[in-house]
Amino acid sequence: MSQVLIKDTVLKKRCWILVSRYWIKLIGLRRIFVGYLSCLGIKGFTLIEAIAVVAILAVIAGIAAPVVLTTLEKVEKESTWEEMENIYIELMGNPETGSYGYLADMGKFPESLKDLNFLDRPPYGMKSNGIGMGWNGPYLLKGNSQESYLYDGWGSNYRYKYAYSDPASGTKGELVIISIGPDKREGTIDDIEIRRKITTHQNIRVNVHNLNNNNWVPARNYQGTIYYSNSGVEAGINFNRANPVAEIVHIGMHAIYARSSGGGPAIEGWKNIYVGEGTTTVDIYLR
Repeated sequence: MSQVLIKDTVLKKRCWILVSRYWIKLIGLRRIFVGYLSCLGIKGFTLIEAIAVVAILAVIAGIAAPVVLTTLEKVEKESTWEEMENIYIELMGNPETGSYGYLADMGKFPESLKDLNFLDRPPYGMKSNGIGMGWNGPYLLKGNSQESYLYDGWGSNYRYKYAYSDPASGTKGELVIISIGPDKREGTIDDIEIRRKITTHQNIRVNVHNLNNNNWVPARNYQGTIYYSNSGVEAGINFNRANPVAEIVHIGMHAIYARSSGGGPAIEGWKNIYVGEGTTTVDIYLR
């Protein structure tokens, strides 16, 4: 292809881009037509030519505009859903990737989604046996903005609510994230919603074992502490042989300290565990 043909093709593409922008902005066929001819360098035209071109552009606009708008809406819905999934992961964590989320770091859900990027206290740090606690944000970044994750593809704030699980009754918690969609009205058919039953807390029974004649046996007397995050500050739940269950432990990484005594010198040790949906019992072996 010659230089002239290449230049002419590029010029026509640019002209059609210009025309397409006019369609999207819905500013009228007359301006579309004038812009197209001006871009091509044509200053004059007959009335019949003008009518013919306008008619053609009207047909093309009628076909293309719905397609363009449908495609744009599909892209916005997909990006909004993806962002909502990212928000869910940052709240609940993903232990498979080593990311334990806001709930594990702080021991609770944020009062507002804004806290994911703007709370900044108490600062994250290593606590007992190397377990991190505290605000470990910003949790979500999109480009250079720390606020864009708060809004869906149509500029509306995400709706967010939660309920904690109750391990005593076995009642599941719930996490809800909602985009009110293109019509910007909550409760209509175009809303996009994540609504999931979740486990946020567990009751953990701790069993401590000692080595006796090369066999592991239950410790006759033991006590210890499960450490957890209380709004980002380290706190502990005590347990012992008589009361081995630590109640209402939030999901996430935890350090457990145990000490056994009786029938010999006291033995102590640590164990780090991830408390998740299926975690109800922990065994600690001291030697």
